[in-house]
Amino acid sequence: MLNCVAINSLWADILILPMSGSSTHTFSAPYSGHFRAINGERFDASEHYKSTRPEFFLRGVIIWEARRNVTLTVPWSLDAGYDSALFQTDPSLQLGVRADVSFQNKSVTFGVDNLLSIGGNVTERPCVDQLFRDFHCGTGLPWTDKPNPSTADTQTYHITYRVAF
Repeated sequence: MLNCVAINSLWADILILPMSGSSTHTFSAPYSGHFRAINGERFDASEHYKSTRPEFFLRGVIIWEARRNVTLTVPWSLDAGYDSALFQTDPSLQLGVRADVSFQNKSVTFGVDNLLSIGGNVTERPCVDQLFRDFHCGTGLPWTDKPNPSTADTQTYHITYRVAF
C-alpha cells in the first residue's frame, strides 16, 4: 500500500512518497563473525555480531513541482542503525537532490544522491586472544590491520538528457 501526502499551495505541489522499506539494517555491513585464523583454524564469533535491537530501513522521495517545467526531487533514506556487542552503527538519514527541467519534447535532469548524510557513525570493538592481543573478530586480523567498515554513503552524480519522439 502506498501512502502519499499532498500539500497544495499557490506556488507548488509537494508529494512525499515512501518507496520501500524493510526490517533490516542496510547502511553498513556488520561482519558475520566467521573467520579463519592464520593457522587455518576456523572460528565462530557470530554471537558477538547479532543485533540486540529492532532494525528498520525506509527509502522514498519528496517531489516538488516548483514551476510548470521544473521538478525538484529529494531522494531520502532512513536507517535505524545497528547495535551488537562488537559492531554499532548510529541511526542515519541521507538526502539527495535532483532537478528536472523539461521543455517541449526534451528534458534534462541533474542530481546528486547522498548529498547530505547525517549520522551513520560506525564503532567497532576488538576481541582479545589468550596472549591479550587485540584482534578483529569479524576477520581474524590483528586490530591494527582491521579493514574500514563498509557504509552506503557514497555520493552518486546524475546527468540525464531525454528526447521524446
